[in-house]
Amino acid sequence: MDQVKRDFMVRYLPYARQIKRLGERLNELEKRMEGVHSPQLNGMPRGTRRYSLDDDMARYDELMMRVQSLRAEAQPIKSEILNCIDNLLEPQASAVLELRFIDDASLKDIGAELYMSPRTVNRWYTKGIDLITLPADYEPGEELGE
Repeated sequence: MDQVKRDFMVRYLPYARQIKRLGERLNELEKRMEGVHSPQLNGMPRGTRRYSLDDDMARYDELMMRVQSLRAEAQPIKSEILNCIDNLLEPQASAVLELRFIDDASLKDIGAELYMSPRTVNRWYTKGIDLITLPADYEPGEELGE
């Protein structure tokens, strides 16, 4: 498997993981803001700082801006990778590579989703990487966000 091709494909994953992490924090904040009218008492001390809805709303807005910024920064990389995946002539390889490099799924999860054995997933993954044609303007070693 060509390491340069794999390095090209993996460039979006840090963005995807960060966006997912921030999305989870947004969901937690949404739940907390919805439940602000009824405090939960669980016997554990909450500290001396009072929390208000305004604090949560400010944090929510900040997180939303961070997610939007990351998505905007990652979009050209994601589009470039998807374009390469979409140009493959093997639909199974395309499906495996998209789940792996865009959706950040493990090979085991890909097998479960596509109803393939681990060996078949690995075969399509390897074949897909071999078949990928890199863009002419791609420079190996290109840093994220450039």
